[in-house]
Amino acid sequence: MVDRGLAVNQRIQALDGLRGISVMCVLLLHVFPVQAFWFWSFVDMFFVLSGYLITTVVLRNYHAGSFGFRTYFARRILRIWPVYYATLAAAVILSLTKNAMSGGPPVEHEWLPSVFFLQNYQGYLGPWDTASAIAPWFRNSWSIAAEEQFYLLWPLALVLIRANPHAIVASMAVLVALGAWMRSQDYLLILLLTRIDGIAMGILLAVISSDRHGWYSRLNRPIVFWLALLTGSAIVAPYLIDGYVLGAIRNYGDIARVGNWTWNVTAFALIFFGLTGLVLLNQIRWLNALLSRRALVYLGTISYAMYMIQGVVRTLTHELFERLPFGGHLTAELATIPIVIGLSALSWRYFEQPINEFKRHFPMKGVVVERSGQR
Repeated sequence: MVDRGLAVNQRIQALDGLRGISVMCVLLLHVFPVQAFWFWSFVDMFFVLSGYLITTVVLRNYHAGSFGFRTYFARRILRIWPVYYATLAAAVILSLTKNAMSGGPPVEHEWLPSVFFLQNYQGYLGPWDTASAIAPWFRNSWSIAAEEQFYLLWPLALVLIRANPHAIVASMAVLVALGAWMRSQDYLLILLLTRIDGIAMGILLAVISSDRHGWYSRLNRPIVFWLALLTGSAIVAPYLIDGYVLGAIRNYGDIARVGNWTWNVTAFALIFFGLTGLVLLNQIRWLNALLSRRALVYLGTISYAMYMIQGVVRTLTHELFERLPFGGHLTAELATIPIVIGLSALSWRYFEQPINEFKRHFPMKGVVVERSGQR
C-alpha cells in the first residue's frame, strides 16, 4: 500500500534533514574538491526545496483567498535580509581592512550590486571575471541573489496567471529550455536562468502536491519520482565516470571543465526532484528516519547562515592557517566547518530566531512547512 505522505511535523523534519545534508556537502566540496567534485549540485537541492516550499505556501493562500503581497514580502525580508546584509557588511569591512593592511595597491571589488541582489548581473552581458568583480568573502551569495530575483517576481506571475497549473508547468518548461540553451552558449553557471532548473522542479513538485483533484495529482506517485531520479542519474553517469574512474578531475578548477553542463544541471535537478518527492511520500522509510535525526534537522535549521558566512570564514581561516607551520589548504578547510557551524548556531539563537518572531504579525496559511532553514 502506498503511503500518501507524512504528518506535517515529520515532513518538516525530513526536509530540514535534506537541507542539513546539502549544506554539509557544499562545505565538503571545498575540503575534498577531487573526491566530492559533484557536490556543487547540492546548491540545486536548495533550489528544489525553496521552489517547492514557497510555491506551496503561495498556492495555498491564493486558493484560500488570503494571499497578500505585503505579508509575503514581509516574511521574505525577515528571513533573508538580516543574515544576508550582516554577512555583506562583514565582507566589506574585512575586505577594506585587508586592503589597508596589505601595504600594496587596493584590490577593487564591486559591492553596490550586492546590495540589490544583482552581483551576478554582468554574466548576462558577456564574458566576466567573477574573481575580480565579487570578493571571495561573498562570492557564494550568487545563489541567494538568484533566488531573490526569482521570488520577487514569482508571486506576481502566479496571480497574473491565476495560479493555473497548466500555465505554471508550461512557463517552467520554457525557463528550463532557455536555461539549457544559455548553458550551451557558455553563460556562467551563477545566473538565475542558467540554474533555473532546480527552482522549476521544486515548483512542479508544489503543483503536483497541491493539485489534489486535478490532472497533476496523478503524478503524485512513487513511480514518477523514481523515474525522475533514475533518468537524472543516467544522464550524469558519464560525468561521474569521468571524475571517479577516468580521473579527469584533479583539482577544483577542473570541475567546471568536465562533463556536459548543458544537461548536468537539469539532470541533478531531476534527481533532487525525485528524491524530495519520495521523501514527501515517505517511500524510503530508513531515509526519512535518517533525515529526521536531530543532528541533521538542526543543521538544516541553521543551514542558511552556514551557507552565507562560509565565504567569510573560509577566507579568514586560510589567511591564518596558511601562515602556520602545520597549516595549508586542507587544514584551513577542515577548520572552516566547525567554525561555520558554531557561528551559525549563535546566529540562529541570538539573531535569526528573535527576528523571525516578528513573522507572527504576518501570518500565512500553510506556512507550517516553512519552518527553520528555509531560504
